[in-house]
Amino acid sequence: MKIGLISDFSYHREIDKNINTIIKYLDDYHHLDFLLFSEAFLQGFNSLSWNYDDDLNIAISKNDKQLALIKNTCKKNNIAVGFGFYERVEKDIYCSYLIIDNQGKIINNYRRMSIGWKIIEKTNHHYKEGTSIIPFTLNNYNFITLVCGDLWDDDIKEEVIQIIEKDKIDAVLWPNHLDYEIEQFATEINDYKERTKDIKVPLFLVNDHSASSHGGAVVFKDNHLLEYLKMGEIGIVIFDLIK
Repeated sequence: MKIGLISDFSYHREIDKNINTIIKYLDDYHHLDFLLFSEAFLQGFNSLSWNYDDDLNIAISKNDKQLALIKNTCKKNNIAVGFGFYERVEKDIYCSYLIIDNQGKIINNYRRMSIGWKIIEKTNHHYKEGTSIIPFTLNNYNFITLVCGDLWDDDIKEEVIQIIEKDKIDAVLWPNHLDYEIEQFATEINDYKERTKDIKVPLFLVNDHSASSHGGAVVFKDNHLLEYLKMGEIGIVIFDLIK
């Protein structure tokens, strides 16, 4: 199964522009099976203002009509995609990660469980975290998703290790938004690599480019670095996942 990790620009509050970026990669890399974009890629990570009424209009439903073009392009090209977005569920807002399969169907919607995506002192009870990790299957491969700070929570990491063994998980998706300076991440990446210790399957980190972030994409496995697109570079890491 050929998986592409996309490191490209996510423009704050420009959903149509970000959707067009997703569509372009789905068209250009239709020979792959699964493309992955970063945390909150759809709206841009820094698009929330922490004014609830404003943010509620920035967040969208997972079934929003704006996503129809992505779904149709996945079906046309027989390719699946994952991307982060700020999700609206009635009056609540989540930092979520959506998976659309090669038939244009939503097959998984993970809600970040760690709190680091929001400014706690500026948010109310409607800014929520998810409570569970739900595996999904694509092309006979089993996956789970974590978002950014989730893996730095010891309890969540332990749960992940258990799920990998119990559900025979083949790989872990790990979309991020990282604000490190390029030179800084060249050092910090060692801490990220070490944090993957005891995760015995490939783990896909993908970061966006924005006014505050500098991209990058990495494939880790059990304290090893398998593939690496350095920060500062726009592009794609292609990884051949084999059972």
